[in-house]
Amino acid sequence: MLQLLTSVGPFIAGCVAMYVVLPISYLLTLALALPTGALLNVSAAAGGAGAHGSRAATEIPRLLQLASGVLFVAMLFAGSSAVGAVALLGSFSPAPLPSPEVARALSATGYGLVFVFGVRAAGMYMITTTTLGRAVGLFPRWVAVVGYLAAAFLLVSTTFHPAILLVFPIWTVLVSGVLLVRAGSPNGPSPH
Repeated sequence: MLQLLTSVGPFIAGCVAMYVVLPISYLLTLALALPTGALLNVSAAAGGAGAHGSRAATEIPRLLQLASGVLFVAMLFAGSSAVGAVALLGSFSPAPLPSPEVARALSATGYGLVFVFGVRAAGMYMITTTTLGRAVGLFPRWVAVVGYLAAAFLLVSTTFHPAILLVFPIWTVLVSGVLLVRAGSPNGPSPH
């Protein structure tokens, strides 16, 4: 619980600061904040649960989970920045806009970062989180199957359709819901 509080507090402060500094759109802030917040929620739950299992058995998946989570967030932010760079330059700077070729290159780079690398990092994160959650008994079998299938879909997909970006947030909502339901249910006789 402490890990969740210490990760969510600075995250919310960062989201508020991002909106105050660049009040482009509250929808953009929410679009960036919700998947990242869910990522922190699932990481805190799976990382904290990993301490109950064998440390040697969960160390490599925990490191892969951390690396893929950081990579996903970095690709999401870098890709979004590249796509929106020309619009921000036009709105907030008196400098002349770059040529159309540069604008297209920035847009293509941003979409490539999100749709190619970000989607694969999200798939890797889903695999490692599902593996950790299943190893310590947090996830039922059906959640693990859904997680592995969704991750495999993200890892092998070659589409630039925006709907593919919904797979990861839907999975995080599913996993967060399962964790909340399991946290509220009694796991046996109460010690009281």
